[in-house]
Amino acid sequence: MKKGIRNLSLLLMFLLAGTFAKAQDADTTAESDDKAKDGATSIYEQWHDPQRFRLPPAVNQLLTDEVSPAISRDGKTLIFQSNRGKGWKGYGLYMTTRDDNGKWTKPTALESINSKAGDSTVISGPFLSYDGMSLFFSSNMEDTKGGMDLYVATRESMDGEFGEPTNLGDVNTADYQGFPTVSADGNRMYYMQRAEGAENNTDEAGSTEETESKSKSEKVWCYTAMVSSRSADNVWSAGEEVVGAMNEDCSKAFRIMPDGETMFYTSMKEGAKMQGHTKGIRADAKDFDLFMSRMEGESWGDPMAADFANHLSAEGYVSMAPNDGAHTVMYFDAAMNASREIFWTLVPPGFAPRKVMMARGNVEDSVTGEPVYTIMKFENQTRPSLGYDKYNDEETGKFSTVITEGNTYKVSIDHEDYLPYTFMWDFTNADEITNLYQRVRLVPKGVEVTVTLLDAIDEQPVDAKLTVKAADDTSIGDVEKAGTGKYEARLDPGQVYTLTAEATGNYMEEVDTLDLTQAQFGDKVNKILYMLDATKIKFDNINFRTARWDLNAEAKAELDKVYQFLTDYPKMKIRIEAHTDYRGGDSYNQRLSQNRAKSALDYLVSKGIPTERLESEGYGEAQPTVPNEVDGRANQANMAINRRVEFKIVR
Repeated sequence: MKKGIRNLSLLLMFLLAGTFAKAQDADTTAESDDKAKDGATSIYEQWHDPQRFRLPPAVNQLLTDEVSPAISRDGKTLIFQSNRGKGWKGYGLYMTTRDDNGKWTKPTALESINSKAGDSTVISGPFLSYDGMSLFFSSNMEDTKGGMDLYVATRESMDGEFGEPTNLGDVNTADYQGFPTVSADGNRMYYMQRAEGAENNTDEAGSTEETESKSKSEKVWCYTAMVSSRSADNVWSAGEEVVGAMNEDCSKAFRIMPDGETMFYTSMKEGAKMQGHTKGIRADAKDFDLFMSRMEGESWGDPMAADFANHLSAEGYVSMAPNDGAHTVMYFDAAMNASREIFWTLVPPGFAPRKVMMARGNVEDSVTGEPVYTIMKFENQTRPSLGYDKYNDEETGKFSTVITEGNTYKVSIDHEDYLPYTFMWDFTNADEITNLYQRVRLVPKGVEVTVTLLDAIDEQPVDAKLTVKAADDTSIGDVEKAGTGKYEARLDPGQVYTLTAEATGNYMEEVDTLDLTQAQFGDKVNKILYMLDATKIKFDNINFRTARWDLNAEAKAELDKVYQFLTDYPKMKIRIEAHTDYRGGDSYNQRLSQNRAKSALDYLVSKGIPTERLESEGYGEAQPTVPNEVDGRANQANMAINRRVEFKIVR
């Protein structure tokens, strides 16, 4: 019987609460219409005469919680947490959109995420990234490290569905982590963690069932503001406690605004509802109230009570749409006796986040125009702790980030293959910034050299080893083989390099110089080295008249070819072999052949070839090329051929 009476009382309380909520919604709408007639709804009036506006029943469903609104940057998409259809233990995520007439549609469940949860699983604290492609939230799903973990789900396009949730890894611990928000540049995540020393209690999983008033006897949960940084490889770091007043009182619902420098949170800190004497609100009310803290330099400034939104009920979980019209609109939730509901209000100038702007660019090779994939360092010169590293797009070379008014940014690239590059974004004055698109053209560090090794006779590629040495005789280690007989290297301009090619078999070592004294960074230079196969090198024989060893014009012309070869290949040696026909005695012919060999050697020496590179030998009549006699008779033509000097390569 008592149980039936208690249930009937609870039902009556819910019905009365719903009637009150509808009446408040109607009264608020009527009051808003009256003030609109006399212009009293300016953002300045909002500060002196604070008002908030309840979202319509399509969003705020009777007797269910609608918590933690996450608004898109254009103010047209709202994602929130609710227990509709799940009882008081389970929570899921829902999305509604606003049409061109300002009407919010009926919310739909985000089933790609909600389907991963059981009836009592809590999916809470949604936050939509500035680009709208990532949805962060917290949950006690099965793969959590502790009571609650932080997750993210992404989508491929703005009208696409979010994919499966991914646990954010090292930022999560065995303790409670919940309600993440991320700076617009996507590199710092703020969230709340169970305050040190707090008792474990599963009832707080959704962070919507805590007591809203210190005057009641139920337990009040306090949390610590934490921050995590994302690396260029998209890994979130372990969290660190935020140093600021927000962690000095019983607080929660820490929400970073798009500028990354303004934080709203709810706290039992004293100092809120100071307008109580004019609004009939008890000035000593001890609910959770909204406060704002802003970064000044590298530190968080003193908190200010956001009394333009604070009423008697407990407020929390702020979200703002930076690009939604001329004025900043703030969404938040508040306790309405039986449940929590979502409201919106205009934000006074002193509480509005700083302006943010999207900055874009691309990185390309200054010579080829091709995209260059690289890590980029974004340094906030005004607030260095907010700097970060990120990669540009690997396929297109494009990059984008969000910059905040009042800051100067230094962006630098230090790629191993290119000269360092730096540019600035000065956003200290929103009216003066002009280079919101930065075309980065990287200059290659050195001269791009291509060396091709070819056979000197048939000009086919030769598979050989190439060594490149600088003027100080130090070897250059970054010569890359690009194919048979083809090598590529990036060399510093302003020097003369020595190229040495060595191949197996009968190929002779090829040495040449590469003069880059007039080259510039980014130039392209092609060099061909011709390699000689010793077995393919042939010189014409030198022939002599009978009993003579003097050189005629034809002999000198052929010796000039030998001289040029020895000049081109300074490590090669030549062997001079001289012969006679069969007329005369053996000793006479031996001396005659030696004189012929010496004539050729002396000529080459006179041209400047060192004697140590020359060998000579006379063979007399012992090695005829053709028979001296034909049909038993001396043959003059054959004997002329045998009176000769031959040249052979000595390696």
